[in-house]
Amino acid sequence: MAVLLVALLGAATILIVHQVDAFRRAQNERQLQETGRALSLAMEGKLQSYQALLEGLGTSLALANEDWAEFDRQARRVAPGPDAWIVVGDREGRQLVNTRLPPGAALPTGPSPQIWQKLDRGEPRICDLTRGFIEPMILCVDVPVMRNGRAAYYLSVVFRPRQLDGLLAGRVLADRRLGSVIDRNGVVIWRNQQLDEFLGAPAPAPVWREMRRRPEGVITGVSLSGEPTVAAFTRSPLSGWTFVVGVPKADLVAPRQRALVLALAGASLFLLLGAAVGVAASGRVTRAIDHLNAAMHRIRDGAAPDYAPSGFKEIDDVGEALGSALAERDAVQERFRLAQEVGGIGAWEWDITRDEGHVSDSYKEMHGLAHIPGPLRLAQVLGVIHPEDLPGYQARLAAAKQRREPSANDYRVIRDDGSIRWIYAKGRPIFAPDGTLIRAIGVVIDLTERRETEERLELLMREVDHRANNLMAVVQGAVTLSHAPSAEALREIILGRIEALARAHQLLADSRWTGADLRRLVEEEVRPFTLGDGERISLHGASLPLAPAAAQGVAMALHELSTNAAKHGALSVPEGRVSVRWTVEGGVLRLVWSEAGGPPVRKPTRRGFGATVLERAVSGSVGGRTEIHWREEGLVCELALPLAPPDGAAAQVRAAQPV
Repeated sequence: MAVLLVALLGAATILIVHQVDAFRRAQNERQLQETGRALSLAMEGKLQSYQALLEGLGTSLALANEDWAEFDRQARRVAPGPDAWIVVGDREGRQLVNTRLPPGAALPTGPSPQIWQKLDRGEPRICDLTRGFIEPMILCVDVPVMRNGRAAYYLSVVFRPRQLDGLLAGRVLADRRLGSVIDRNGVVIWRNQQLDEFLGAPAPAPVWREMRRRPEGVITGVSLSGEPTVAAFTRSPLSGWTFVVGVPKADLVAPRQRALVLALAGASLFLLLGAAVGVAASGRVTRAIDHLNAAMHRIRDGAAPDYAPSGFKEIDDVGEALGSALAERDAVQERFRLAQEVGGIGAWEWDITRDEGHVSDSYKEMHGLAHIPGPLRLAQVLGVIHPEDLPGYQARLAAAKQRREPSANDYRVIRDDGSIRWIYAKGRPIFAPDGTLIRAIGVVIDLTERRETEERLELLMREVDHRANNLMAVVQGAVTLSHAPSAEALREIILGRIEALARAHQLLADSRWTGADLRRLVEEEVRPFTLGDGERISLHGASLPLAPAAAQGVAMALHELSTNAAKHGALSVPEGRVSVRWTVEGGVLRLVWSEAGGPPVRKPTRRGFGATVLERAVSGSVGGRTEIHWREEGLVCELALPLAPPDGAAAQVRAAQPV
């Protein structure tokens, strides 16, 4: 009877040990699976942060203007760190920016043309392990810079596989656990043990075949180091990489063997007590893993993990790693905020199924929606778009959805204060496996300043054309009205008149063609004739702005009067004097040139070319008139011209300039 009892107790003990072992094995496999998912989640966050960083830089004005020196400075400000750098290249294989190298250093040849196939579709690209031009082995995230429907440049974050150490290793893979990341080609791109030896090595063929069959699971096999291993794997839907977490098979078998020996030795005395403890422990483990899983979901939803230690070291290690992943996420978000500041952009992410737009503060500010807390609704954004731009905006969104490709939109928004801003928006749709549009992400940039600059440049170009035509007409008239008895005399007359126009033109150029100061204009025109004696010509009048056409006319008239006085009038003798006086009456400028102390003046018997030039200088488009009085004691010339506002294009340019 005793023997039978012992046999029954032994059988019961073996059965209980077997059940506890099966439960423990399932818990270990579940823990490995959760750890693999945590690694995948952390890696996806890192890759998405790189993509967002690049899309932010992609809206930089320096990039749009191909100002590579300025863009290099911007890229260096937001580069992720010493193990990751930013590269820009073109379709001809040239690298234009590489923050891995010092500014101004010679840049290597760019990547092979194969990358453009996906980038031309406007899609970002995550590369598998590849050989670098500076580093022997690299990983990268690429986004296209689209021009005329295809990628003109690529923007890349290039990083060493070693950079994954801080993100994936550490306490998540403590003790003897083995962690690996395998790319889409079945090549090892990271390993927490012996990375230098196995980086770039193919995964064991039987293991890789099993991993390709399904997105996640648990397998038993042999590791690259030749050790039998039980491993859980998870394939990332973003990168296509497979994250593997394993433990040596012996570490799982040894506890079972020890438990069996101890259970048989303890007989039935501790049978019931052991079962009770096992059930209690299993309950604690289950609750701890459920709590860990809930923390992972909170992180995925953008909240804090709120994980409390459970007392199980392996599970708590994963929980602490989730907290580290959250800190890394916050650091990435800060770098992205800095990228937004550099590029002057805003970011948005739209949940189509819930109609919730999670946008940055700069997005709300651009659209005049800063007063709305929390997520935006699509109707709120459509409500501020200019009515003339709304149909085109909606049509382009619908076309992009139908073609399943990124969208780009230029539109105006009317803000609460009535101001109008020009916005450029770029977005990428994300579809569910069944083809349903579920989400969209993108960036916006305020184009108002660029639009205003373009309008000012266009107006200035028209003004340059207008001024050039006017100046050519004035020069043509000056040459046509110039007569002299000899070629040398004619040359001096023409040069003098052109130099007078040049002085007036310089004054106008100094003021960006907003006009010229009359007093300075008079001083510049008469200075060559004072011969160093400032008392020979006296000026009486306040500073007064003249429109460009009036300034050119007055300059021509003063040059003719000064030249005539130096040859025949008051300035031809040492004791001669000239007075220039001007006043404004009823919106009309009256300028009086008076000579005294020179040779006696006689009225000419015929009309000279100088008098013709004087009359035409302020008539025509200026609308002025000239009166000449041939007094014996000295010539007096009166110019009268309306002080009309500056004409057409120049006025528009000034109206468009900020104050």
